[in-house]
Amino acid sequence: MTRGIIEQDGLYFKDIDGSGVVSPVNDWRLSPAERAAAYVKLMTVDEKIGQLFISDWRMGPNDVPGYDKDQYMPAELKDENGKAYAYRDANGNYYELNFGLSY
Repeated sequence: MTRGIIEQDGLYFKDIDGSGVVSPVNDWRLSPAERAAAYVKLMTVDEKIGQLFISDWRMGPNDVPGYDKDQYMPAELKDENGKAYAYRDANGNYYELNFGLSY
């Protein structure tokens, strides 16, 4: 899908929603919160549900600059020293990604 560029009053906007006009979704002068709220209003229920399954935690630890997985992983995935692991089995054993696990 290719999106065009909208020119208005000497300013340029990416036509994110495909409307061809400077809508709140396309207007970079608005705050991120305002643009996100406008975009959510345009999304179908299926698109919103799909967002529940997209998460940066599935990326490898080096895929998100500045992300400290040891700090943000759930407590049940951390050992007694605070190190985060990808998986913990019912017996309390921890597994790292290099043990054949992948996201």
